[in-house]
Amino acid sequence: MFLRAKSRTENGKTHRYWSVVENRRVSGRRVVQRQVLYLGELNDNQRAGWVRTIEALWGKKTKAKQLALFPDDRKELPILACETIRVRLDSIELRHPRQWGACWLGLLVWGLLELDTLTLEEFLGRIEKQYGKFRRTWLMDRGIPTEEMLEKMRSRGINSLVGTPKGHVSRIEKPLLEQTWMQAREGVRVKILQQESEFYVSVESHNRVAKERPMRRRRLKRLWRAYTKEHHS
Repeated sequence: MFLRAKSRTENGKTHRYWSVVENRRVSGRRVVQRQVLYLGELNDNQRAGWVRTIEALWGKKTKAKQLALFPDDRKELPILACETIRVRLDSIELRHPRQWGACWLGLLVWGLLELDTLTLEEFLGRIEKQYGKFRRTWLMDRGIPTEEMLEKMRSRGINSLVGTPKGHVSRIEKPLLEQTWMQAREGVRVKILQQESEFYVSVESHNRVAKERPMRRRRLKRLWRAYTKEHHS
C-alpha cells in the first residue's frame, strides 16, 4: 500500500487530496489500483506520519516495529520508548468488510485449478485423476451443467446436487407436494421425492422466509407507490 494524491484547483488555489491505495492483480495479469482509505488534505507532518504508518503496518520489512497510536486532537503525546503517531480517527472508514482470507483463498484455488480455461468435464476428470474416485457429491448451480453433461455424470456414477429447471418442476410438483415434511435441523425441513435413480429435494427455511418477507413487502410498497403516482398523474 502507498499514498496517492489527486490535485484540484479551486479559486486559483491548488488542493491536494490524499488516499491510501493498494495494487491488486486481476484477471489477464493486469494490476489495478484500489482506494482503501480516503484521507483528504494533509500537511507535511501528517503525510509523513501516514507514510510511517503504512510502512509499519504493510511494509515488507521482516523486523517488527512497535508504534503507539493516538488521536490527532491530543495536544501532547507521552514520551515512550517507541515511536508515537497521531491518527485522524474522523477520517477512518470501514468499507465493504469481508471475511479475511476467504476471497484470496478462492482466487488462489481458482488459479491453481485453471477454472477459467477448463470445461466442466475436464475439471471433473482432473479432480478424479488427482484425488481418486471417492464418494463425493458435487453441488452446482443449474446454469453450470448442461443436460448432456448431467447424463455423462450419471453414466460415470458421479453424484450431484443441481437446481431443478422451472419447466421440470411442474411435472414433479404434484407428487412432491404429497410427500411429508422431514425435519433436517432447527428451522429447516425438507421433502424428498424419488423417481428412478433421481432424488428431488424441496427445502423450506423459516429463517429464509422471515428474511424475504420484509424484502417482498418493501418491493410491494415501491410498486404500489409507482402505480399510484402513475394512476393519478
